[in-house]
Amino acid sequence: MFRLKKKYDELEKQLIKTEEWLDMALKADKALAERCSQLTETKMEA
Repeated sequence: MFRLKKKYDELEKQLIKTEEWLDMALKADKALAERCSQLTETKMEA
C-alpha cells in the first residue's frame, strides 16, 4: 500500500510539472503570435 502511495505522489508531481510546462508553452505561443501580428501590421504600413 505504501509503495502505491509513493507512486501516486510521484505521478502527481509529474502532472504538476507538465501543467506548468504547458502553461509556459501557452504563454510563449501567445507572445509569439502577438509579435507576428505586430510584424505583419508593420509590413502593411510600410
